[in-house]
Amino acid sequence: MPKEPKARAKRFLKVGKIAGAHGLAGAVNVYSYTHPPARLVEYRPWFIGADPETAVAYEVVRARLLAKRIVAELADLRGRAAAEALKGQWIFVDRAQVPKEEGEYLWDELVGCTVRTTEGETLGEVVRVVDFGAQDILLVQGRNREGRRGEWMIPFTEDVIQEVRPFEEVVVAMLEGLDACFTPS
Repeated sequence: MPKEPKARAKRFLKVGKIAGAHGLAGAVNVYSYTHPPARLVEYRPWFIGADPETAVAYEVVRARLLAKRIVAELADLRGRAAAEALKGQWIFVDRAQVPKEEGEYLWDELVGCTVRTTEGETLGEVVRVVDFGAQDILLVQGRNREGRRGEWMIPFTEDVIQEVRPFEEVVVAMLEGLDACFTPS
């Protein structure tokens, strides 16, 4: 049975993390998980917290890209101590703001999904999605056809991925050679 994320967790998307304070006035340094990184400033408000259920809404007053991070000023956040208190907290946005084309999926819609073959065999669960340049790879913890525990590295390509039901299931075609994408534990 697929895992059912809490309603608020399903509504929000993790897009960054507070790295710490910037200056004395209460600005924060942010690591962006969006592509490109500057896209993060387009989404508002930011919900900041340890998880979507406890995150608090902050309006972004001003933000700018500085090297590999974003410096943001948030409404009602005054002083360095207040900014430092947010260090390590996640930034979430309402996923309805994030544009997707037909057939596109956000990585968090795939993590936690059960992976099955077109024949109905369960391979495991998606634990992470990685961008290796040519295509994304689903890292799947599970078992191979002989029952050995390990990790699958399944390419997220049209010929392999047959069906996606976000937050639930990914169906894959076991093409010739895909068995080589399994590493036993």
